[in-house]
Amino acid sequence: MKQQGFSLIIVLLLLTIMVGLATTALHTAGADARLQVGERDRQLAFEAAEAALRDGEAWLRAGAPAAARFDAECSAGLCLPSADGTPQWRRVDWNGTAPIRYGHGEAVFPQAGLLREPRYIIEALPELAAGTPYRITAAGWGRNPASEVRLQSVYLAGGAMPARRLSWRQDH
Repeated sequence: MKQQGFSLIIVLLLLTIMVGLATTALHTAGADARLQVGERDRQLAFEAAEAALRDGEAWLRAGAPAAARFDAECSAGLCLPSADGTPQWRRVDWNGTAPIRYGHGEAVFPQAGLLREPRYIIEALPELAAGTPYRITAAGWGRNPASEVRLQSVYLAGGAMPARRLSWRQDH
């Protein structure tokens, strides 16, 4: 009789351990799925920002906007350097109307379901002998606000050589 009671305790202990392991496995699988969804969302945001960056570069390649359209308030997404030296991409309200929407606001970004359409600003930088450099900063979002991605390129246009990208970086 004592041996049967001891066996029951061992079986219950093993059953408890197995339930704990199964619960841990399910929790880990759920966390992995959430990470994959978050990474996919971030990838969508990156692709949207890259498309907006290329849209801005294509606009410059086709012919830079007239210098008179650029202002220090960055009101139409075409920016002159700020008076205090703060880069315009840090000052602009990315949720507002100032940034230029993908397709210059005339085309819809092909990926549906994003939090916001990708957008960009173009900052005119001090002129060089080889042409005018522009800093293009683009923002893209996935399906949630935490997936925002910003990309930048410095693009040289208006010189004797063809317009071209000089540098590229991801802000965050």
